[in-house]
Amino acid sequence: MIDLIVEAGPQSGQRFELDRPTVIGRGQFADLLISDLAVSRRHARIDQDTGPWRLTDLESANGTRHNGRLVVSPIEIHDGDSIELGQTRLRVRLNDGTAAASLAPAETIEPPPLQPPARTPAPSAAPSLQAPPLVPRTSAANELFQSTIARLRVFSQIGHMLAAGNRSDRRWQDLLALLAEGFPRCDRFALLLADSAQGPWRTLAERASAPLQINALVVGARVAEAVDAGHAMVTLRGLVVTSTDGDQPQVDPAVFAAAPIRHAGQLLGAIYLDAQSEAQAIRAADAEFLTGLGGHVGAMLAASAASTTAMAEPALLALNLAAKIQQKFLPMATPRIDGYELADHYQPAQILSGDLFDYLTLADGSRGLLIADVLGPSIPAALSMARLGAHVRALAPRAKSPSELLAQLNLILRTELASSLSATCLVLALHADSAELRISSAGHAPPIIRRHNGTLETPSLPIAPALGVSGAGQFHESSISLQSGDGLLLFTEGLDEAWDPNGQAFGLARARAVLVNTRSAGQAIEALTSAVRQHRGDAASNEDLCLIAIWRR
Repeated sequence: MIDLIVEAGPQSGQRFELDRPTVIGRGQFADLLISDLAVSRRHARIDQDTGPWRLTDLESANGTRHNGRLVVSPIEIHDGDSIELGQTRLRVRLNDGTAAASLAPAETIEPPPLQPPARTPAPSAAPSLQAPPLVPRTSAANELFQSTIARLRVFSQIGHMLAAGNRSDRRWQDLLALLAEGFPRCDRFALLLADSAQGPWRTLAERASAPLQINALVVGARVAEAVDAGHAMVTLRGLVVTSTDGDQPQVDPAVFAAAPIRHAGQLLGAIYLDAQSEAQAIRAADAEFLTGLGGHVGAMLAASAASTTAMAEPALLALNLAAKIQQKFLPMATPRIDGYELADHYQPAQILSGDLFDYLTLADGSRGLLIADVLGPSIPAALSMARLGAHVRALAPRAKSPSELLAQLNLILRTELASSLSATCLVLALHADSAELRISSAGHAPPIIRRHNGTLETPSLPIAPALGVSGAGQFHESSISLQSGDGLLLFTEGLDEAWDPNGQAFGLARARAVLVNTRSAGQAIEALTSAVRQHRGDAASNEDLCLIAIWRR
């Protein structure tokens, strides 16, 4: 058994207990999710055969460090060691008895026998017998003890609700009432449902102290952060004005928490709670409790959905299965390329997506980055995306350049794609020891370059048709030079065309304004996804979003 304590990073203060081989990363293929964009989707693995625990880097983009040194091969880890992944630092604590063996006493020391008390003359009048006063807990310790008991009681009672199969119309309000008992100093509680990870969020139930009201737009943005991280998050904000709603200022709570509601690996909704003025109303340690609570509530939601949507369930299950198959055509980890930092983001608008990205190795040994967008109705586009992904992986090892890969893809897709579909695509190739990048586009938007001095550039690429449109497409190449501190962003239409509730697009002007203030690949992806999420608010996600950022070190 091994414990990992987060000492630095977005999840600072959390503790994870491992008892089996565990992959650490930030993607759907990881066992232990870390909400750090500098961490690869499958970053590192911790496992144990019969001897000590071992740490292995899984070819992560930014590397893994053990006690400050880069991990290049599996290495043993011991109690007190530090592990660094991206901006996150973990402290190792072994609790399998090996760390405490040296502290075990060599022998048992028996206490001396108790001596009988000396006799004293009996008083003339028997006084009333009183127990000696107990040493009282401090108020802080007593509150911590009471709140922990209250949270455990909430967990138990919600478990009873699940076991009893509660189907009453008030079950969700009853659940929030129980949550309010566990967090008595919080002011607002909400259960939210969403059709996708990015919304739109719909309120299933809410509870707020008068005259406080729940702003679904603001709450949805906060909840989306926890959904992206894959676990509950507790955030201290302080009392600051962050936005306005008409003439009324929107004031951030002192602390808020959000936890995804999942069942059988599927996102169903989220739990939200906050306190307006008491920062200690929710503790960092409550994140694990709320994550577990999300699983309980997920089981309740799944049971409720099963009783009301039995006819639609087979179709939904089929779509979810198709989404899992589609994800197999995406890279399982961000590669590590010497001299460069890479980060990426992939978010379908609905269950299935027409966007594709991949990391490749071309025939000349150069490393390739590919981003594509199949244009057309969602399900046919998703099926074509899977076909495109399979062809890319088959052809890339034989293609000597980006333009040659596009030409080969075009010859195949012009006979496979339906007349209502087309696929824009951009391929970039680089060598680790060179600052020059070769790029070729098939109707795809050119990248945005962010120079080290803060200036932005959009390279002029030769015009070429999208894949599958013409059998005689000519694909040409351009060269881009990235010096130390320069960055480049590849993107699909979901960046430009993300709509807010009023139908206004996010636009590339906003994207450029965000990108100019970033200085690394991870920071660029985090800032852009946060800006898009805030712009969209509670509007339905209308476009798939795929981003790749690459920075020259």
